[in-house]
Amino acid sequence: MKRLLVNFRVLTQKPFLFTNVLPVIFAISIIKKCDREDDEEYDIDQLIEDADTFHEHNQIKEAWEVLKGFTETNEPELLWRIGRVLAEKAKKSKDIEKKKKLYLEALNFIKKALKNEEAPGCFGAHKWYAIIINYVGELEGTKSHIEKSYKVKNHLEKALKIKPDDAISRMILGFWHFTFANLPLYQYYLAKAIFGTPPSSTYQEALKHFEQVESAKPGYYKACSYFLGEIHGRLGDKEKSIVFYKQAFYAPIRSRDDEIFHKMVLQRLKENGYNEDDL
Repeated sequence: MKRLLVNFRVLTQKPFLFTNVLPVIFAISIIKKCDREDDEEYDIDQLIEDADTFHEHNQIKEAWEVLKGFTETNEPELLWRIGRVLAEKAKKSKDIEKKKKLYLEALNFIKKALKNEEAPGCFGAHKWYAIIINYVGELEGTKSHIEKSYKVKNHLEKALKIKPDDAISRMILGFWHFTFANLPLYQYYLAKAIFGTPPSSTYQEALKHFEQVESAKPGYYKACSYFLGEIHGRLGDKEKSIVFYKQAFYAPIRSRDDEIFHKMVLQRLKENGYNEDDL
């Protein structure tokens, strides 16, 4: 079986929906009304709602308009959302240096959010810290990526301790375990040189996380169904593997990442003797 060539960036992408959302002029008017972060009269709940609405609909520029007046705030719930917007802008950039600069800028806002978090903790800050340092590691190369791996896992676990039902964090953590159960030999020795005891996991551990997502929303996440197929295949249960590959194939394509997984699962089904026209 070929080694899986996918990183968990695609697990964080949001679907682009052609639906009506709050007009950007309304969001901008909130910023003007509250006269930026030094005026304590702003409605933080409304700001958060607006920023999340725009993000859910992949309207990154509009989300930035909502948040850009608050870059000096100490409010963690605004800070991590600023970091999220900058990370989304980085993902869209084709300039590698600009991309890295935006990710590092985003990381600074996330770190500030973590510095100012209060009990029981700031879920979004931990989640996006894990996501962004993974992006930075990818850009810096294999050694940096491996060096950051424990931090990625640590912050995903902290995020899930605060919000156990977050499907995206759960799938990313599942993919972390899948990756380190499937580490190529040269990466294993590199990790061993860095840590002494390299990160490791098992397919069974990865399976637990993907099954938890699947049990909450059966068949909803194409990525989850795909990885369940991958894991069962590697554990020797071809029949169950095919069941999940088919489930992934038939699941609706709701986003750009679903398009990627649709092609990947089709390839797996072809490798197992299925013809696209017969599915």
